[in-house]
Amino acid sequence: MKEAVIYVHGRGGSAAEAARYRPLFPGREVLGLEYTGDTPWEAGAELYAAVAARKAEYGALTLIANSIGAYFCMFGGIGPLLKKAYFISPVVDMEALILNMMAASGVTEAALEARGEVPSSSGETLSWEYLRRVRAQPVRWDVPTAILYGGCDTLTSLQTVSAFARAHGAALTVMENGGHWFHTAEELRFLDAWLLNDRIEVSPLRVEETPAALALAWKVFCAYESPVYPPEGTEEFRKSIQSEVYLAGIVYYGAFDGAALVGVLGIRKQRRHICFFFLDGAYHRRGIGTRLFCRARGDFPGEITLNAAPFGLPFYKKLGFVPTAEEQTVNGIRFTPMRLSE
Repeated sequence: MKEAVIYVHGRGGSAAEAARYRPLFPGREVLGLEYTGDTPWEAGAELYAAVAARKAEYGALTLIANSIGAYFCMFGGIGPLLKKAYFISPVVDMEALILNMMAASGVTEAALEARGEVPSSSGETLSWEYLRRVRAQPVRWDVPTAILYGGCDTLTSLQTVSAFARAHGAALTVMENGGHWFHTAEELRFLDAWLLNDRIEVSPLRVEETPAALALAWKVFCAYESPVYPPEGTEEFRKSIQSEVYLAGIVYYGAFDGAALVGVLGIRKQRRHICFFFLDGAYHRRGIGTRLFCRARGDFPGEITLNAAPFGLPFYKKLGFVPTAEEQTVNGIRFTPMRLSE
């Protein structure tokens, strides 16, 4: 089944912003949705129609929504069409936001109802119709959701977003020095890591998942290790992953991005020796390999050994492994013996 990620921008944004999320979701279509409505009922209806059309085409949909775009999505009732949602600096309680603006401008509900519209101190126009319709249609949201919030956000309070997260079972991550608009280099790095780490699941592999793990190992080996090996080294590795004798007694752990296996670690149980440790190239240098190792490490405390290929040597040193001998070559396979103690 095809999967797609749909992006909904906040005020002043555009569907083109979806482009920066494409590298974070390899193998999936990332589509930006545009809307022209300024009110929840107008924008919500547009977004529902657009998401429903994508649902018919892709089947499984993940949402990334920014600021007021998140509220428009909830108001529009798109929840049943989604598999997962990511909210960035979301407006989750529009009534509270309007009441705060009214208080800051010294506008009472009676005055707003009598006049219909009143300019606010922030430059926004307060509308009685807007408030009335927001109150008449509380949002309903029953989608697995992760929220990223900036500790310096001045639009929505931490108390408000925390209450929403508790009420809807959403995972809330706070960047203490982040603002409402995640746009600085530091904020974007935080955002990218948050998205990736929330998506990736790490777990032991079932027996029936072993062929996929070995296929991934071969793919990554050919891309990153085989180029520095002589032909006999590549052939030796190919034979090893097809040998029942060699593969006997290995416990496998995998990193999954949705249904896709993107990382594999295999450890020989009796010898406590890591035989396989491969990560799809699109996921390198994002902390996933470390998570995968830490998951296996939880089941195998104490000393662990491995033979590091040249490409992986710097990574293993960062994990705390130390060489126990100089680089060696056996049957064309180049490796440095390494050990990690308790």
